[in-house]
Amino acid sequence: MNKTIIITLTSITTLSVGVLFPVNAFDIRNIDGTDNNISNPSYGSAGSDLIRLSEFDYEDGFSEPRGGDPSVLPSPRAISNAVSAQTFSIPNAKGVSDWVWQWGQFLDHDLSLSPSGTESFNIPVPQGDEFFDPFNTGTAEISLNRSESNTDGSGVRQQFNEITAYIDASNIYASESTRTNFLRSNDGTGKLRATTADNGEKLLIKNTDNLENETGGSPNSEDFFVSGDVRANEQVGLLTAHTLFMREHNRLADELKTRLDNGETALVNKRDAAIADTNNNVNDEGDFIFEAARKVVGAQMQVITYEEWLPIVLGKNPLVNYSGYNDTVNAGIANEFSTAAFRFGHTMLSPNLNRVDNNNNIVASLSL
Repeated sequence: MNKTIIITLTSITTLSVGVLFPVNAFDIRNIDGTDNNISNPSYGSAGSDLIRLSEFDYEDGFSEPRGGDPSVLPSPRAISNAVSAQTFSIPNAKGVSDWVWQWGQFLDHDLSLSPSGTESFNIPVPQGDEFFDPFNTGTAEISLNRSESNTDGSGVRQQFNEITAYIDASNIYASESTRTNFLRSNDGTGKLRATTADNGEKLLIKNTDNLENETGGSPNSEDFFVSGDVRANEQVGLLTAHTLFMREHNRLADELKTRLDNGETALVNKRDAAIADTNNNVNDEGDFIFEAARKVVGAQMQVITYEEWLPIVLGKNPLVNYSGYNDTVNAGIANEFSTAAFRFGHTMLSPNLNRVDNNNNIVASLSL
């Protein structure tokens, strides 16, 4: 994509972005991630198995969790307490805000989702655990269901990724067409649907079609917002990020519409060529605006991740220089990354979430 993107996170309501829209190419990502790699079309696509960096180690060689059920291994909660217990605040050495972990969660929900199944595998809690066994019963458990899974050609259980593995803003636009179509306005503007709050601010739409959505067990699905990822309602910071990028998409759509109406030659020609191309899903100007804005939002997420977030988390220049595209590399998410490595973000949360005003003064604080 030919792009120039200048990003400044100015407030909770908008992204201030100067954009040169892609006009020299208009390839469109499939919503489910297929065909991103032409040589290996399923790499990184929704529904593909998580890849493994190490060999599986099931107790029975096929499916039973290592250690058996009930497990003879130490409780994961006991290990967590031993490794990550923290009794005092440890400020970030670089002085970054809680947005560093919030971006991590938002990014994670663009990369991986292993749906929970119905097979119970509860986690035993150490007796007297401060949070889960305060009455010292010794019988407390943390409820856990094993992930849904596929079976490979050898009959071995393999977990899968329900969403695309690429940084493509699937958490905004979804990884399957039914949800995408629900999110779109489909009125020729190329925008995402939104509701209007009492103060006039634009919010995400509510789940009027009873789509799959995580609601914390509430049966009233219409009370919850809908975005591209089913986990958008988990907590208010995450919901804020989803709302921010919905508004950004619609801001870009307005800008595109204005430039098309003003007859900007390169953009008009690209619109006409995209509509004439029978190999994509661009049937009218609204489709063109939607896909062009979607391309830019995906690029924004990539730039923020690689140019701002990763240097904070990993340090500058932690990887070897890019040496060119290699179509033999499976871009899918690794089981070890999804299940273990990327969970480091859970340790980054502050003990308190602070609400601050525009002058960075704390006006309220919520203890976690």
